Amino acid sequence: MDLILAGGRVIDPAGGFDGQTDIAISEDTIAAIGPDLVTAHPEANVRRVDGLLVTPGLIDMHVHVFPGLGNFCLEPDLVGVGMGVPTVVDAGTSGAATFELARRAVIDHPETRTEIVALMDPNSLYLATKDFICHKLHIAKTCATSTPITQPTSWSAMATSWSGSRSGRAPPDRTQGAHRS
Repeated sequence: MDLILAGGRVIDPAGGFDGQTDIAISEDTIAAIGPDLVTAHPEANVRRVDGLLVTPGLIDMHVHVFPGLGNFCLEPDLVGVGMGVPTVVDAGTSGAATFELARRAVIDHPETRTEIVALMDPNSLYLATKDFICHKLHIAKTCATSTPITQPTSWSAMATSWSGSRSGRAPPDRTQGAHRS
């Protein structure tokens, strides 16, 4: 055993367990759960977690973790693994025109330890703040891209490439003024 988390309150909804016990970890895998694992494995590194909750796979369902795309965004590891949450869902910070930059600079960045599931705003450029302008994208300065990012030039171009809609209908044509019911 490499590590034993000793004395914590373990909550495992899938297994139906809620109680104080120890968890033994070997090579990033939970190897044993039970009382007094410290005595059974004296060679293991022991971390006392008395008074703390130990639970698998927390997910934060609404974060904004693409710094540079809005003044409200935080670093993913600050709100993710730094808070004990291994997975976060970015709630649409990036639009279609900026998603590839955000993916390369944050989601796929080799130093990002938090798993990020990202929702993409359907707008070409998401308006993250009231004074948001494309040239203010700090992320673009630090992320070189070899793949050009393309975006539709009109609603009709979007309509011709529209796919995946359950109804099979194109998005509404908003180029002719007010939306009609």
